[in-house]
Amino acid sequence: MTRTACAAVVLLAATPTLASGPPELAAKLSKSISLKDPIDATLDLALTELADLHGLAGKILIDVPAFKAAGIEDVKAANVKLDKLTDVKLGTVVGALLKQVEGTCLVRDTHIIVTTRAARRAELGERDDDAEAAIRDAVPLVRMTFTDTPLRKALEELATRFDRTILIAPQAAEKADTAVTAKLVNVPLDHAVELLADMSDLAIVKKGNVLYVTTTERADKIKSQR
Repeated sequence: MTRTACAAVVLLAATPTLASGPPELAAKLSKSISLKDPIDATLDLALTELADLHGLAGKILIDVPAFKAAGIEDVKAANVKLDKLTDVKLGTVVGALLKQVEGTCLVRDTHIIVTTRAARRAELGERDDDAEAAIRDAVPLVRMTFTDTPLRKALEELATRFDRTILIAPQAAEKADTAVTAKLVNVPLDHAVELLADMSDLAIVKKGNVLYVTTTERADKIKSQR
């Protein structure tokens, strides 16, 4: 049997710092694991074994009613498969399994909920009929606390944890050292970066899968040229 996972990011700037760090469950999902054997089991069994092996026993709850509403009558019995893997994040493994049942997960303080993408959208206030719904579904959720943390270090931690590229423009270097304090609970990554940047009087520009943090003036100029 094998293991499970969810999400991460890559930045560019100084040395990664843990800031105030993520809650315990989110931190466990970010740990690297190896699947010595392939997974070929029901979703319920696969998640249970992963939970038992990685300190999450009794912490993963499957939202059966949400899946029934989405047309999956018995999601726990759904068969999931995954090849052997080496040095991957537990969250990545979990995500790969949940993708096979059109699912996702939401991390709480005390447990992890396995639910549908529609349920996630409802929690985030996003619309099912949004043209970018599929794209938004893939954006990782941030659950972290920063206390008097330089913006630069906070962005480095987000980039590292979620395996994404976050760039800081040279023109924003001084303001990037502004200390920020925030408790982020299941906030989409791009929104988290945007909010933290705004707290330092900066803005972001999205270019493909890159989040570019720059001055508000340069952000307006870049957007006007599109």
